[in-house]
Amino acid sequence: MTQGVELPGMLTGVSSARLHTQRSGPNLWWLWLTDPPTTAAEALSELPPTSMPSEAIPLLRQRSAAEPGSTALVAKLELDVCGAWLTVANSSTARPVVVRRAGWVDLRGHPATAVDDHAAGAPADDRVGLGPGDVLVLPLGSDSSAIDTLNDHVVDACLESAGRLPQAVADALRRRIGGQVAVVGVPGDLGTQPLDRVAMATGIPADEVQSPGYPLGDLQPDLWRQPPHPPRLARLRLSADRSSVGAVRSLLDRLLASWRLDERIDPDDVKLVATELAANAVVHSSAPGTVTVRYRSGVVRIEVTDQSPHQPVQRTATPDAEGGRGLQLIQAIGSAWGTDAVENGGKRVWCELEVSSGS
Repeated sequence: MTQGVELPGMLTGVSSARLHTQRSGPNLWWLWLTDPPTTAAEALSELPPTSMPSEAIPLLRQRSAAEPGSTALVAKLELDVCGAWLTVANSSTARPVVVRRAGWVDLRGHPATAVDDHAAGAPADDRVGLGPGDVLVLPLGSDSSAIDTLNDHVVDACLESAGRLPQAVADALRRRIGGQVAVVGVPGDLGTQPLDRVAMATGIPADEVQSPGYPLGDLQPDLWRQPPHPPRLARLRLSADRSSVGAVRSLLDRLLASWRLDERIDPDDVKLVATELAANAVVHSSAPGTVTVRYRSGVVRIEVTDQSPHQPVQRTATPDAEGGRGLQLIQAIGSAWGTDAVENGGKRVWCELEVSSGS
C-alpha cells in the first residue's frame, strides 16, 4: 500500500518502501532508500552542501552497520523555478527511472557494477532534472541476476503511466512488477510565478532565492561532461500517425544531450536512423509499438518494434523517386542493423551507431 511522502511544497510523492527525507540546507533535501532500513538523518545533516550522494552511501552503510553489498539509493534534492534537480547515486541493480510528461521514459543512475570501478568504492552520481508533470521512480534494489530484464520491466511499467500523477505511476509499478518503490513528481502546472513557489517551499524570500543553475553553475563541471556509465535506456511509445515520428526526433535531441553523447556521435545521423525506422513502423503496421534507444559500450542502438510480421525489404530507388531509400540510408550510416522476432508475431528492427571515445 502506498503512503504519502513528506516533500517540499513544489513536489509530491508516494512510497511503498521506506523513503526517508532530511532537510540539510535552505534548498537542500536528502532522500534515501536503503535495505536494510536505516535512519541516518543525523549523519546526512553533517555532510557539507557540496557533498554528493555517492559520498553519502558509504556513510549510511557505516552508520547502519549494513553489509557492504546491501542496496541503497540516495538522492540530493534541490528546487528550481523549472521544477527540481535530483542528483542520484544507487548501489542496487534496480535503477531510477524518469517518467517524462511528454510520454517517454529514461533509465537513470548507473549500473551497480560501477561500484567496483569507482576509486572511492561508491556508486557514481547522476543528475536528473524534473520539469512540470515529470516523475522520478526510485525502486529499491533486487537480487535478480537478469539486470537488463529487470530494468526493462521497470521501464515498460513506467511507460504505461507516462504523463500521469505520481500515485498512478506508483500503482502501475506495483501491479506490473511488485516490490518496493518510491515516486517523486513535480506538479503539472507551476503557475505564473514559479519563483514564489520556490520561496514558499524553502522559506526563503523570493529575492534571496538562489537557483542551483545546473548545468552552467555546476559545482563539478568536469564530472558532468563525461557520458554516464552504460548501459542506458530510454523508450517512447509510437502512435498510429506520423506525428509520433516528430516526437522521436524531439526525444533524441534531449536524450543525447542528457547522456552527454551529442559531441561523441552525430546527432543528425542518430535522428535520421530513428526517423526512418519509426516511419516504417507507422506506415507499414496497424499497431506500431515502441522506440527504444540504448547506450551500450561504444554504441547507440535504436530499436523499433511493430506488430507486422513482414520483414523490411531493401529496394533500389530511382534517382527521381521520393522514397524507398530508408534501408539504404540505415545501412550506410549504421555499423550494424538487423531484425528480430518479438511476441505476438511482430518484429524488432534495430540499428547500431558507433560512439567515439572522446579526447
